[in-house]
Amino acid sequence: MHATLSGYTNLDLDADPGTTVAVVGRNGAGKTTLLRALLGLT
Repeated sequence: MHATLSGYTNLDLDADPGTTVAVVGRNGAGKTTLLRALLGLT
């Protein structure tokens, strides 16, 4: 069994000061892992 995995290779996100940004998804979808990776904690 093979699966194709796709994702973002280059992603730029600009948020003005005071802007709220949310990461939403189901339990176990990887939200915390994504945020930890973005912060360099993994």
